[in-house]
Amino acid sequence: MRSKIKLESNFQNIANYFLQNESWVYFVAVLCTSISINNQQENPTWIQYFIYLCINSILILPILIFSRKKKSFNQQLTFWLFLLPTYFTVLFLVSDSLPIPKLWQDDVLFLAGFCSTTVLLVQLNQLFKNDKTNVNWWQKISLDKAIVFTLFLISLVLSIMATSSLEIPELDTKEQLLIGFQFDIGKIFRHFPTFLSFLAQFFCLYLIGYFFFYINHHFLIKKLLKKRGLAFYILGLTGTVFLFYPIAGQLIIWLPINKTFGAFLKPSPFESENAFVTIFLLVVSIPIILAILFFQQQQQIDSLEKEKVASELDLLKQQINPHFFFNTLNNLYALSLTGNAQIPEMILKLSELMRYVIYKGKKNEVTLEEEITYLKDYIQIQQVRSIKKLDYSFETDINIKEQLIPPLLFIIFVENAFKHGIEPAERACFLYLTLRNDAHKIVFTCKNSVEISVDNSIESDQKESGEGVGISNLKKRLQLLFPQKHQLTLNKEKDSFTAQLTLNLS
Repeated sequence: MRSKIKLESNFQNIANYFLQNESWVYFVAVLCTSISINNQQENPTWIQYFIYLCINSILILPILIFSRKKKSFNQQLTFWLFLLPTYFTVLFLVSDSLPIPKLWQDDVLFLAGFCSTTVLLVQLNQLFKNDKTNVNWWQKISLDKAIVFTLFLISLVLSIMATSSLEIPELDTKEQLLIGFQFDIGKIFRHFPTFLSFLAQFFCLYLIGYFFFYINHHFLIKKLLKKRGLAFYILGLTGTVFLFYPIAGQLIIWLPINKTFGAFLKPSPFESENAFVTIFLLVVSIPIILAILFFQQQQQIDSLEKEKVASELDLLKQQINPHFFFNTLNNLYALSLTGNAQIPEMILKLSELMRYVIYKGKKNEVTLEEEITYLKDYIQIQQVRSIKKLDYSFETDINIKEQLIPPLLFIIFVENAFKHGIEPAERACFLYLTLRNDAHKIVFTCKNSVEISVDNSIESDQKESGEGVGISNLKKRLQLLFPQKHQLTLNKEKDSFTAQLTLNLS
């Protein structure tokens, strides 16, 4: 049992590394380059492959080191446009001046190409991930449109290679034209009508195959199998084959490329072998379609879970707001009784607090600076209201003022400090707050005095204020907003209570 748990834990750690770290993507360039260079030799061996693997791993180290550091957009742009090309240029010049085989120089060129492409893909992925407006356009593309577009790209590549293979004796013979791995832009321009003809015919050929995929996906599996069962699905599949395979066969036979590249099908559209091609297309598409349907179902489940989480967060915020309203009304009442000259200013502060809770509290995120201002305004009102001398300090070490966080995360600690520690105090009391942040985490600490005779358990807030309010409410919010990315520690000593909340942002 322990070994199974340990294995699952190790697997989870590996999965988290690949999900949260991008360094491994650059090692893909090392693998591709090492195998490509090794294959260029007459007799590729494992020893040579591992030698190239080690050399390329050393060459890519500076890129890996740079990729692990948090970088601004300007730093990334400078790296990609200037530093990376300069680095590989220097490597090539050094290798060119040394008496080493040409393959070693090619190695640098291969690695430069793969690394540049990898860096570009990573940056573009980050751009699309961060910019919601750019992400939406491709998410709206349907699966069917994506498949048709992919088939068009395949047809385009085949047409380019087929046109480039013209006039090559070993490929272009009287019997047939063989498609080689060729690319000749001059031939494409010279034989442009032929290129367009190839493109249209290849695309038509793939669309015929896509037709059977479409029927199988949208009717046979999605409708017939789901509603009538396996027996009706098999009968429907059989009927589709024998209804459409002669028509599809005749269309393919009419295509000129059927003769140009050798007969794809038997001369007669009714040949049984042509039916087997159709059956093959339908059968091969079954696991693909099932995987697609499973993925779509999983997306729907994830969407429902997100909606549920959003609803729970909204409910928790609605439970928090009345708690703030009562507190602010009590503060206003207490101030009016004292006749304090600061009442107008405090009423203004209270209105700011109410505005923050009502309007900012509805938002998903606020800036850290706004949250700090809210805490200071709340404490200022409490200090005016109280006649007790309070030793108070709020130390901040904020590296990123515009850091976005969910609203109303820290106020519960301050409220509890006044409610359970400062207000019932019969002697000198204190409240020490610290808040610091960097690119990776935010740490908030609240330490307050408590009376030895008073039960200051912070969990009593829930019992006194009602279900779902206070620390219990905060724990639910943290679990929804920062699952496995937060630490909340509560420490009660003889005459003090300390609460510390750490939010992991990376």
